[in-house]
Amino acid sequence: MVSVNAHPRARGIAAIVLLLFLTAGAALLVPRLAVTTRPAAYAEADAVVLAAARDALIGYAVAYPERVNAAYGPGYLPCPARDHRGIAGPACARSTGTTVGRFPWHTLRVNDLRDRSGAGLWYVLAESHRYNPKREPLNALTLPSLRHAGEAIVAAVIAPGAPLAYQRRRGDDPGEWIEMRLEGTGRPVLTRSLPSNDRVQTIDAAALRRALEQRVLGTLAVALNDYARAHGGRLPWLVPLDAPLGSAPRVGVRGGRLSVHPALLPAASDMSRYESSLALSWHLDGAQVLSRGDAALLARACLARLPCAGMPGGPLLASAECAWWGVPGSLRPPADHARCTASARHRHAGGEIEYRVRFAVVADDAAIVAGPSATRLRTRTLHVTRLAAHARAPDLEIVIDVTVHDTAGATGHARVTLTPRTRGKFVVAGLRYALDAGAGELPAWLVRNEWVDQVALAHAACDAAEPCLALLATDTDGQRHERRDITALLVSTGPPLASRAAAHAGAFEAATRDALRDPRQAFLDAPPGADFNDRVHVFGVRP
Repeated sequence: MVSVNAHPRARGIAAIVLLLFLTAGAALLVPRLAVTTRPAAYAEADAVVLAAARDALIGYAVAYPERVNAAYGPGYLPCPARDHRGIAGPACARSTGTTVGRFPWHTLRVNDLRDRSGAGLWYVLAESHRYNPKREPLNALTLPSLRHAGEAIVAAVIAPGAPLAYQRRRGDDPGEWIEMRLEGTGRPVLTRSLPSNDRVQTIDAAALRRALEQRVLGTLAVALNDYARAHGGRLPWLVPLDAPLGSAPRVGVRGGRLSVHPALLPAASDMSRYESSLALSWHLDGAQVLSRGDAALLARACLARLPCAGMPGGPLLASAECAWWGVPGSLRPPADHARCTASARHRHAGGEIEYRVRFAVVADDAAIVAGPSATRLRTRTLHVTRLAAHARAPDLEIVIDVTVHDTAGATGHARVTLTPRTRGKFVVAGLRYALDAGAGELPAWLVRNEWVDQVALAHAACDAAEPCLALLATDTDGQRHERRDITALLVSTGPPLASRAAAHAGAFEAATRDALRDPRQAFLDAPPGADFNDRVHVFGVRP
């Protein structure tokens, strides 16, 4: 122990000894402190880089139609790059070992992201979400074909860290850089071999789904606002929620599913059929007329021209069953492809005339489809003027069957068909249609990738007879906020929740179903959880 009364020289020596002791202690402590803090600092820095890479991938998937190919919807991710230049491969597959590779930073339009060791990032992609070859449909219900740590993931970004003892890192072999491996077939699992210093950032199915749902709802909102501006501020009729998918909309229904022209679906599909109430008229010169029975009952002027003197009044009113159809394998839907069969009866003093008309609607210069109009929002008018063009196409037809019954019980029948010499016109007013991708009312990929089947629309007049829609929003802190000024909103549904595994895919939650059926009920908007994952997008508010 050093005495405070010691000789000054002794006190100086003691101070030097104490300083050396403290310096030695610090030298022992600093390395240990560095050992404990440097990995934490490195992990934090790598986490920032990995998060930036994850966000770039999600942004690419969301903006895929604008950035890469407008014919396809969002959700597709680039293949891994095959070298350090960061250019995504043109195609990738597990069988060729190209779903694991370098991070495609150049294709994603970001910097050459690197971890704290200076190594570039690596990237693993699920085949379910690759951009080539693509799968359709790709939507919120698409299950990723890759798993990691017991969860389904769309992709993973890997920071390799400093090289391990056996890694030479002289090329583009993943084994020289990362310790992550794909194992198994079908839905491979991303696993880690030991020892390992890889740091991994995954994109799980829920994270991508939330981003894609927001993009889809925004796209639909823009399309519906455009539609409303073109139709006096009115939104389309809707299909009641309890009706089968693809059913026809009903007049006055303001809460339900969208009715969409099912582009690229076969005519035999239930989704492509609907009923129309049509008005028909025609003027056919040079048509072929085949008759049987009592020909005297048939007014030939009315066969070639309708309306005519023998049938006063306007066009013939008929009920019709129609079907849209598309071209299989086509990247773009047809503007209008439909086939209809219409039937009607007209009573007159001498008896009754029955009409049965079959016709096709084609997107060519022989058929002009006009409308909708301000008074007929969900209908179109078909004008066919180049009738001979239809006669030359074997799969297109205009056939008119007329049967006449008189009061004495006599019957006459005639069939009128087109020939290459037929001239004149054929007009159909009131042809029902749904939101039409071919007419530019919404992107075709919303139909092809079945996004529209997972979305419902609600809108209100916001007047004394029909109040605004109500929304009860719950934020992440559990605070509730109520709104009653909404004129239009969209709701999307995610995958079935584990708590209700029996519910079919795309089923809305109970609160959403109640609000769609009864406009007096409030819609619920809450953070996704175990019992609720519907997403609400408000796009119309009372001024």
